[in-house]
Amino acid sequence: MNSSSTQVLNQPDSVLKQQLRTELESGIALSADPVNAGLPELAIRVTTVNSPWFARTCRICGDKFREGDQVRLCPRCGESYHDDNQYNLYCWQKKFADGGVCKAGNADDRFSEQLEQCDFTWSQPLPDEAAAAGSADEAHLPHAAPPAQLVNQFVGGVEAVWRPFGEQQSYKVLPGSPEAGRKCPWCRFSIRAGDWVVACPCESDCGTYFHQDVFRHLTCWNEWNGIEGNNYCPNTGAPYPQPPGGSEGTADAD
Repeated sequence: MNSSSTQVLNQPDSVLKQQLRTELESGIALSADPVNAGLPELAIRVTTVNSPWFARTCRICGDKFREGDQVRLCPRCGESYHDDNQYNLYCWQKKFADGGVCKAGNADDRFSEQLEQCDFTWSQPLPDEAAAAGSADEAHLPHAAPPAQLVNQFVGGVEAVWRPFGEQQSYKVLPGSPEAGRKCPWCRFSIRAGDWVVACPCESDCGTYFHQDVFRHLTCWNEWNGIEGNNYCPNTGAPYPQPPGGSEGTADAD
């Protein structure tokens, strides 16, 4: 590198320096989240625990990004928005409908103290819509679902082996259920329709629910109890009812 190039890099306001820093940071982020590395702009990405947006709050729905959430990223600033058929979270479409701007720097934006601005807008068909029309690479099309009988057998086997601690009843949250939207006290992620949960067994009507969803890597009820088990509600401190025989630990995690 010649002396003139060195002088440019040493200048704090150097455009080249800013560009190199941005590319370096982008490369580090991609290497940390290889599942989403190298995808084209606006392609749907699947959230992993290594994704930069994991556990951050979506500006549109106010929910935190969980493992497995499908998102699109703003190609200009990298802001993440849900675009998820699993949970009917179409935050990207809501944000950019009618000419919406990514970050307008509004004073009431509770997500930013520095009033970040990004004037990116989007009104064209998205890449996956083009793929559905047959004009995109087939590699990005969804895989065919396995036969229902095989799925039922697999789910039944997992549920038989990975039971909720203390043989508590787990059940699937349905759309419109009062459990949806409440926060699990262990992982602090919101409970969504489609999640499997266990109700807190205390008798104080606390309204507490734990995830117990093996397929979403959210086994919060079992993790909260560990090996020995807990005998109180994590939100109110109310005791759990004594199991038959009077012992406080009823784990059978085989």
